[in-house]
Amino acid sequence: MYDGMVTSLPMIKAGKLQAFAVASKSRSPLLPQVPTFAELGYADMDFSNWIGVVTSAQVPVELAQKIQAAAYKAAATPKLHDRMESMGYEPMAPQTLAQLSQSLRAEYERNGQIVKAFNIQP
Repeated sequence: MYDGMVTSLPMIKAGKLQAFAVASKSRSPLLPQVPTFAELGYADMDFSNWIGVVTSAQVPVELAQKIQAAAYKAAATPKLHDRMESMGYEPMAPQTLAQLSQSLRAEYERNGQIVKAFNIQP
């Protein structure tokens, strides 16, 4: 099965599941003994989980930037930072709104190609 670290990690630590690979670009600090898919020969397997704040496109850029700054500030607090890391989330460098938009668009297009290739239906 393919699952996120948040739900799988407790089961892995309890010995009820065995992790064969992680789908991020680098090994997880929470499971350093588990290789990445890239290490196993599947270079295109990069499906990292992420958490973000998304607004309507109608939100003025200035307000979106303020929301983004507040979210980054909250994520940098030791309590939230440590909690997120304990669940398997790895902090990433702050991105501009344009960079984040480009990343989301690329992820959407990549996943759309997978859905089409395998004729996945809702």
